Amino acid sequence: MVIVKGSHANGYAWDGCSPKFKIKDIYFGTPEAVLNWQTGESKTYYASLVHDVFYQFSKDIKSFVRRKEVDQELYAILKRDQFRFAQSYYLSVRCFGWLWWR
Repeated sequence: MVIVKGSHANGYAWDGCSPKFKIKDIYFGTPEAVLNWQTGESKTYYASLVHDVFYQFSKDIKSFVRRKEVDQELYAILKRDQFRFAQSYYLSVRCFGWLWWR
């Protein structure tokens, strides 16, 4: 179990699926998924949260958690939430995640 606590009154914040960037009012990059009617959130919401937390704190945890395990958890959550492109997102983080893993 992982408990995420933010450093300010609003809690932890993350940017969803990365990479993405904004030009004026238009976002470009990795799209978020459609709404999961069971949770009321995007189908990538929980997977991206867990994945981003582990990547953000990878410097502190990499002695006991491997990047491959974190990426596999992303995939498991995407599959659980029936995200159609789970395998594509997983393969992307396996290929490029080393750029952000400290």
